[in-house]
Amino acid sequence: MFSLFSSVQLFAWRIQCLILVVFQEMGKVQYLNDDMLFDVLSQLPTKTLFQLKRVSKGWHRLISDRCFIQSQLQKTKRSISGFIIQEKFQWYNEDIKTVSYIPVEKEGFKVHQSVFDFLPEDVVVLASCNGLVCCRSCFPTRDPAIYICNPSNKEMIKVGLASLDKDSSITLAFDPSLNPVDISTNFKLVRVQQFEIEEEDIGILHWLTDGDKILTFDLEKELSWLISVPVPAEEFKSIPQACIGESDGLLHYVMISEEGLHLWCLEDYFESKWTLKHSKSLDVMEKEYSEFFCNLRERVMQDLRIYDTPWMNPMAFIDGLLLMRVSTKMYLYHFETSKMQDVCDVSKLGSSAIFFPTVLPYSMSLVPLRH
Repeated sequence: MFSLFSSVQLFAWRIQCLILVVFQEMGKVQYLNDDMLFDVLSQLPTKTLFQLKRVSKGWHRLISDRCFIQSQLQKTKRSISGFIIQEKFQWYNEDIKTVSYIPVEKEGFKVHQSVFDFLPEDVVVLASCNGLVCCRSCFPTRDPAIYICNPSNKEMIKVGLASLDKDSSITLAFDPSLNPVDISTNFKLVRVQQFEIEEEDIGILHWLTDGDKILTFDLEKELSWLISVPVPAEEFKSIPQACIGESDGLLHYVMISEEGLHLWCLEDYFESKWTLKHSKSLDVMEKEYSEFFCNLRERVMQDLRIYDTPWMNPMAFIDGLLLMRVSTKMYLYHFETSKMQDVCDVSKLGSSAIFFPTVLPYSMSLVPLRH
């Protein structure tokens, strides 16, 4: 799933030398002991650590240790690794087995479709949370199951769940800052049936409803309520498209309409108080990204459809990044820098990917699922 350097050991040797130089400049040591190695490596990003696990058995053992993993989670900031995308049939009561993964890269994107091959059967992705992914068996099947897995280290556990069917709405609650992984990996599953919650845990979950509301559930207090979106759909001539996501620990709401691209941040849960963080008209977007877009506002204003889906649709938002579809192309928009990247043609994700696919942001993680 994830590419490695062609010469991992050379890369690790350079890091080790750099660490030694830093400590020598500080006048502390002439060699690198295990405690210093633990301290320095635990500050490195997850992708780098997966590469360094191949250096030696000692490094592999250290980086796989639960105490090390917990330390690394505390010292590093979550970084988006990519997006998991799965098609859905619109009119058939069967699941599509193909799951695509698009890593977020500085330059160039590549679609991977073997990220869940380590699982014992084909799956449908349901939720992603802090490096773990919740999946279920593809239907039709005689023995449906839920899998909690970490695609980065290819570990998984099978979870039994009563009366699981194709329409079951299940999400995953996992927060290593509240439930440390140094001893075990604890998570909870939440099932939604007509907006009734059956499980509990610490944290807050959100669902974007078909109306102008966001369903919110506080798992610790067992309290649910509806949050009004910043602007109701009835104020627009065409039907606006929206998605929700997290950035800096706060809920954000992204909307695309004839007025442009807008990003709000929720400041108060109980008063539905939103703050506008970003606004850009479609005319400005077309001017700034003329190599990508043409007659953008006209097509959105006319509610022009491509295969009966909106011309422009926000797919997923996390940490200031927006994955969106415009016509038959996928783009990645960076709110902080206003950079727009051409990701891929929708056809690379499958013939039905244009019909409101499941899109999950994913962050690489060392979190183990084995005892």
